[in-house]
Amino acid sequence: MASQSGTNLKSQQLLEAASTGNLERLKNLAAQLDDGKGLARTIADTKHLKDGQTALHVAVRNGKLEVFKYLVDDLKLDFESKDGKGFTPLHHAASEGHKQLVQALISRGANVNAEADWGTPLNMAAGNGRHGVVVMLLTHHANPNIGSDGLFTPLAASILATSLLCVSLLIEAGADPNAEACGESPLLLATCERETEIMKFLLKAGADPNVTNDFGMTPLELAAWKGNHQEAQILFPVTSRIPTYSDWSIGGIMRYLRSEEAREQINLKGIGTFKVRKSKGEDAFRKKKYLAAVLWYSKALEIDPNNAIVLSNRSLCWARLKDGDNALSDAEACLMLAHEWPTAYYRAGAAYSILEVSVILCVSLFLDKHSLPFARFIDSASFLCRNKVVAFCFCYVHYCRNLIKQWMSSLRV
Repeated sequence: MASQSGTNLKSQQLLEAASTGNLERLKNLAAQLDDGKGLARTIADTKHLKDGQTALHVAVRNGKLEVFKYLVDDLKLDFESKDGKGFTPLHHAASEGHKQLVQALISRGANVNAEADWGTPLNMAAGNGRHGVVVMLLTHHANPNIGSDGLFTPLAASILATSLLCVSLLIEAGADPNAEACGESPLLLATCERETEIMKFLLKAGADPNVTNDFGMTPLELAAWKGNHQEAQILFPVTSRIPTYSDWSIGGIMRYLRSEEAREQINLKGIGTFKVRKSKGEDAFRKKKYLAAVLWYSKALEIDPNNAIVLSNRSLCWARLKDGDNALSDAEACLMLAHEWPTAYYRAGAAYSILEVSVILCVSLFLDKHSLPFARFIDSASFLCRNKVVAFCFCYVHYCRNLIKQWMSSLRV
């Protein structure tokens, strides 16, 4: 009987064979791993622990058409299967721009509007500037107005990817030039990104220049506030006059927005906007819309980047999305701000768990960066660890570390 470590190694090698397109090696490893349930089931059940991707997802993501054909046509694996983030093989093919695989999947009946955390395959293609794939998906009736959890539409994704061609393809296919994405209109997004050609295209397509963001700013005011003259010159002729400004000119708007009065108003508005964004993040979390929560918490942190509670909340969302790296990054930022807060240690513990870091290494990493009084650490351990034995390990290691420090101090004396 094969050891667990040997099985894990072969599983990893099977996924690597799929990623490199080594079909014969994949078949050989699958035969070795098969414990009687058949090759198809064996391969389908072999997944990356971190992201839940199978050999099919890995092969498609890396553009391995022959492996795809073997898995789907010969073994009849489900080409609509989802990985740990909800991505189907078509999401991966669209994201990477593998047109042959996109065509192969569509011809076999793949759902062009399949939704995942980050949206549909069209979202993925547009967000990576894959205009050839965008054309293919739109030709096969992909919906240009489906967003990811009500947040990023394909149009918003293409703006963030700075792809004018994708923007034009989507608008021609019926994308709404005023569809909001995470509190921002397409024109506001393009203004933020300083994409002047996209701004001009959106205005010609019917984008509303008078729409405001959650700070109450129009695209013109946003451009003026940032000191972006070129963008302001595009927007000024099409923006309705705002009574706040006695001098209705680009220079007048910029001067007013630099005034003490305007800064006080913006700061005051920022307090309310922060609360709204944080509240929307909390609401999205309650609905288990974790990506939406991440985006709203991120917008809240744009206003108050040193808010430990929001960093902790966003870390939890990343953890629910099985993104250990981002979960740990936010947890460590939270620990820097609130090094005696038990919840911050719990967040870091959850992130390390996702990353499969051992208990002792986890403790060492914590204690190298942060220090707690021992009594306080004992209280924190129960929050950090669900298992009392693990909690004891944390406390014991900390205790030993303090003893060593005391001993070293006594030697110096």
